[in-house]
Amino acid sequence: MVGDEEGTRFIRTALDPFPPGDERSTIEVTRVDPVALSDADLERADAIVLAESAGLSPEALAATSDAARRGVGVLVYVGPDAPEAGVLAALGLGGVEVGDAVTHRDGLALAEFASRRPPLDAFAESGAGDLSVARFTTTCSVAVEEASATALARFDDGAPAMVEASLGRGTVLLLATAPDDAWTDLPRLPVYVPLMHTLVHYLAAGSSPTTLDAFPGEMAAGRLPPDAAAPEAIGPDGEAVAVERVGDAWRFTPDRIGTWRVTSGEEDICAFAVNLDPAESDLTRVADAELRSTLQPMDVTVVAADDLGRMRGALARPVDISALFALLALVTLAADAAVVHRGAGSAGQDG
Repeated sequence: MVGDEEGTRFIRTALDPFPPGDERSTIEVTRVDPVALSDADLERADAIVLAESAGLSPEALAATSDAARRGVGVLVYVGPDAPEAGVLAALGLGGVEVGDAVTHRDGLALAEFASRRPPLDAFAESGAGDLSVARFTTTCSVAVEEASATALARFDDGAPAMVEASLGRGTVLLLATAPDDAWTDLPRLPVYVPLMHTLVHYLAAGSSPTTLDAFPGEMAAGRLPPDAAAPEAIGPDGEAVAVERVGDAWRFTPDRIGTWRVTSGEEDICAFAVNLDPAESDLTRVADAELRSTLQPMDVTVVAADDLGRMRGALARPVDISALFALLALVTLAADAAVVHRGAGSAGQDG
């Protein structure tokens, strides 16, 4: 969290409201002043919230950019100290222009947002939290070159409110508002806490290779950075196999068990654990007691393979199921009688 104590108080409280060291904390938040940000602060980071960028040194900006390229997501706020063009370019937002702050007498609302894709799809269902109730009394005019960035949300005047771009393996989100309640009442609404958690987890997804389970013959797919090299899959034997690329996505179908890695250039994109053990279907590996318990309530006889010939007569003896058929017949007759009785009663009432 990069910013001063006052400006980041809402974000810090939303992400981790518990005392330091409390086991209920799911996100560890460390606040750093922009002038003090260093490489060491970013070594353990999974996501960076850039609430203030005016005081960043060139070295700190370069460290933030390097962290984003290796997969650490960045959330950039546009507040009273709007990020300069150089900061935006270093963070993969070179196609975004930020103008002056504009005050809106009646406030703006979020009238359009991408509810069918992450991270805002989490708020598409009823009861998940209504983002449209927030009012934004001050915003910065934001212009987006669609080729390099995407507007995920817009205000009701059509201006972008949330913009997404990619930098290396990392995702960068820009919010056209202040990090506190100076420009909006969003930090004071119930939807703010799940929104912040959703955004941070979304940004942190690229900080380490994803590990998935897979089965032979089952297709798996994932996302690639726009500037990523051609992907390959490294099989259990270390042999590279070409992976299909469609836009910014990859698709691959493993054909055998073992560990697979999807790579792009020198970077690991994803790891597969194809866990299908044919021996798991071999009942000879199951203990007698476990087999009987699994097949209950059937009467199970466990014999050695060598004794199977002598047991053939016993295994082939017929089973008398006449009593079962008789019971089914009685149930069927009773049901038919009940239907006839109800029909006769209804007819009498109608007459």
